[in-house]
Amino acid sequence: MEKRLKKYGVKEVREKQSSDKNISSVVLDLLKPLLDEADSIKLERKIIQMGIIAWNLGVIKTSIPEEVMDMLMEVVKRKCSKYKKYDQFIYDYKIKRIPGPNLHLTVAYKSANTNHQ
Repeated sequence: MEKRLKKYGVKEVREKQSSDKNISSVVLDLLKPLLDEADSIKLERKIIQMGIIAWNLGVIKTSIPEEVMDMLMEVVKRKCSKYKKYDQFIYDYKIKRIPGPNLHLTVAYKSANTNHQ
């Protein structure tokens, strides 16, 4: 994980917590009811992936202004209605400015319907 983070110039992402639990333990506790039902490591990984997305959305919801949340939800609605057939999770991305007023976006993705290992 540290190697991937260095690629983005992130040196340290762990902070000292004010509570006695680390964030990894809290996320696992949050997901425990779902993980208890999982019958394979593949399913556990899917649950953790979705749980981390839900965690981050919860942080966004409680820490950004209402108008930004409204904008975010509008984009979600647009994705679900106009781009419904695309089921890929985007895991990583790179943005590059190209001549003129254009951006080039490269994404790393995998279909949600593909078996995860």
